[in-house]
Amino acid sequence: MEPDPPTRADIEEQWLSALAGSRTVEQVSRWAELRLDAAPDVEELVLQGLLALQRLRHSDLPAADLSRLMSDELTAWRRELQRYDDDPDGWDRQHLRRMITSFARSHGDDRARVFGAKLVRHYGLRPEDVDTALLAARIDDT
Repeated sequence: MEPDPPTRADIEEQWLSALAGSRTVEQVSRWAELRLDAAPDVEELVLQGLLALQRLRHSDLPAADLSRLMSDELTAWRRELQRYDDDPDGWDRQHLRRMITSFARSHGDDRARVFGAKLVRHYGLRPEDVDTALLAARIDDT
């Protein structure tokens, strides 16, 4: 039987249980991996939370550093949730712009512009968002 699609609250509960020591990093990571393997249709930030939890067991950090990393990542994830809740459309556009910027760094402007055009057609991104993302890639490369 497939696990139920995870919620934000489920992810936070797992994160907090690992920080409190009531569940091991291994247990929390496996919990997340099972849900990722089920390929649930969940919001992007739930997926990002699952990925953050899943990769915990692959860390080579000492326990104290891993605990600090988990706490910092939970704080950052909560911050992103708040940004999304405050402006879902703006958050989505920013997320897509970051994808284009990253793609441009890896594959160049021409291919990134083609990728951006697909996002404009299918996800409602604006053409000026593509230009902004490509400019960010060029600025960051200098």
